[in-house]
Amino acid sequence: MILLKTAIAACCAVLFTSCGLVRDHADPATASIRSPLPTPGQPGTSTTPGVAEATPTSAAPAATFVERATTTVAAPVAAESALRATDRAGSARASETAIDRTRLMAAQRALGVAADGDFGPETRNALKEFQLGGNRRDSSTWGDAELTGELAGRTASLTPYLSPMPAVFRSPFERAFLGNNDGPLGQQLLRPDPDILNALLAMAGVPQEQSSQGASADVTVAKMKSLRDRIVAVRTEKSVAPDKGGMLDSALYDVLIRQQ
Repeated sequence: MILLKTAIAACCAVLFTSCGLVRDHADPATASIRSPLPTPGQPGTSTTPGVAEATPTSAAPAATFVERATTTVAAPVAAESALRATDRAGSARASETAIDRTRLMAAQRALGVAADGDFGPETRNALKEFQLGGNRRDSSTWGDAELTGELAGRTASLTPYLSPMPAVFRSPFERAFLGNNDGPLGQQLLRPDPDILNALLAMAGVPQEQSSQGASADVTVAKMKSLRDRIVAVRTEKSVAPDKGGMLDSALYDVLIRQQ
């Protein structure tokens, strides 16, 4: 009878361990890797700026945009590395094999593109523009190695957990470059950062009298209008995709930089 009980106990231990029900308390790093990542779009996480419904953000981590971007991406859990074909994001590259459709769609809403769960040309361009916005804002955080156009690295640790694209921004570049960097993650990159906006207005050559002082909602709206008007003028003067109007993207930003 004692031998039988011992055998049963050993079998249960093996079963619980293989199912991931026993945490390795001796190795915190291993335990953290075993913990499932939060699923974007579910309570306690957030999706991003665009035209989609926002999800509760009270439980979102209070890491800043830069802190979140510099966080080492945890190794994907086994469940993510063995996604069923119907769950995988379409047209994924080697670095994106653990990205499911739900996570990609959350990132697409954050970037302001169609949330279809497929890495099409529009999504690739939006990812690259978002990365370039982060790079132009802080190249020490978003180095050249991040400019891949892929939902990997720092981009994968950030975009699926933002809220849908706010109407104040017209491009992924604008959101990454101009967005605020305070509050919980789900509340970041929702509105223009006053200091960055003022610096951009000066770079664009907007007369100081046209850029009102302060950072109230009304003042910010007025400043953004002045910026849009100036961008339209620069696009026309320099023949930089005039059809894009007052939208700020990486190509137009680089033109403004060269004018300095």
